[in-house]
Amino acid sequence: MADTVEPAKGPAGRTRWGGLVAIAIGLCVAAGAILGYVYFTNTAPTETEQLAGLRMAIQNHGQYQRMSDRYRDGNDDLLADPPTNLRNPDTLVFAEIATDDPDGDAKKWQPFLDHLAAKTGKKVIFWRPPPPAPSPPSRDEVPTSPAPVATKVAAGSIGTLAQMEALRDGKLHISAFGTGAVTAAVNSAGFIPLFCPAPADGKFGYEMEFITLASGPIQKPEDLKGKTIALVSLTSNSGGRAGLVYLKETVKLVPLRDYQFSYTGSHAASIKAVATGQVDAACVANDLLQSEIEKGTVKAEQIRTIYKSQSFPPLCFGAAYDLDPALMAKIKDAFATFDGLPQIYRNAPRRARFAPVDYKKDWAFVREVDDKLKTIVELN
Repeated sequence: MADTVEPAKGPAGRTRWGGLVAIAIGLCVAAGAILGYVYFTNTAPTETEQLAGLRMAIQNHGQYQRMSDRYRDGNDDLLADPPTNLRNPDTLVFAEIATDDPDGDAKKWQPFLDHLAAKTGKKVIFWRPPPPAPSPPSRDEVPTSPAPVATKVAAGSIGTLAQMEALRDGKLHISAFGTGAVTAAVNSAGFIPLFCPAPADGKFGYEMEFITLASGPIQKPEDLKGKTIALVSLTSNSGGRAGLVYLKETVKLVPLRDYQFSYTGSHAASIKAVATGQVDAACVANDLLQSEIEKGTVKAEQIRTIYKSQSFPPLCFGAAYDLDPALMAKIKDAFATFDGLPQIYRNAPRRARFAPVDYKKDWAFVREVDDKLKTIVELN
């Protein structure tokens, strides 16, 4: 992310970035700018830096557990009510969770874009994130050796921020967000969750698992005391926040006091870090763990699960709160009637169809985790 950004006017007379400065901090990995520095210097962060970054991320994340003042919720469904000035754009802009391959993503999703166009009578295009501004390293030369596992930065955090900004500013109409980002998107960008990818029976969900080497000595969560645990980032529910909360609430283990943690940037990297012995354990989404096993990245017999949480909803697709109700109904129909999801998610058999969601009910456990997250800061 660039160090400075020219302000541009957004809705309600606010500056384009003014309302998103804290989101940028809260949605980036816990150490924020500290880890950015560490990434380029290839130096492991100190305990003080880690604690400062964790405090900063948790405190800012907590700001997005309440709805922005720009929205109203008159019916207590925890979603923004439609405004007086509704939109019915000629062109709809669609986004999946941003990756570093927008061309491949656009090609993969073209069948759904065609279906959405047919159902809505609109032109539909695939959203592409703005190119990142270069951020120079703090030294004259960037080390050629790979950054240690403790300092990897989750690139998806920046894409998530850009999607929220685009949705809030009316430049994106239909979008997907990961489980852990949905609440922030609802409260800060007017996101209305509509559908989740689900198995053929429509029963969606995944669990957070703590995993360790099957050949290692760790048998139960209590054995994690004094160990090093891989976290994906604080943007991730199952790869970060849920694991921190479980360890504190149930096992009474506090980060940096009772165990060390490191950031990997992705579930796949956390799984690999466990399999190769770089860390003692990791908290990951078990649907992504199964995907890595099916791809052959890791063998099932290498991994021992020492804890499995209750179910969370997976990534979620939804739309902007201010779309015309008739258009919103057509968008919902497009999701409900699309039968090509197995072709899009070829390596994910649990994603066979779109199933409707109820944000207030389905994200209750996620909101509970987020509410308890602040106690981790208070104990340090």
